[in-house]
Amino acid sequence: MTDPSPPPADVARRQRCRSLELAAVLGVILAVFSVIDRTWPAVGVGLAGTALALVVRHRRCRDLADPG
Repeated sequence: MTDPSPPPADVARRQRCRSLELAAVLGVILAVFSVIDRTWPAVGVGLAGTALALVVRHRRCRDLADPG
């Protein structure tokens, strides 16, 4: 017998949480490359975007159990 598939709302929520994680990683990468090029406004944008993505992820995804 196969396991029932999760409800679409749970799948969408998990996908949103993973997208926020990806946004945080991309923000860090932007900040690192901007430091190398000495583009200071982009460093600020990268770090601010990372912080925002992590705060939103913490607030929206903290009770989501990681199956892995």
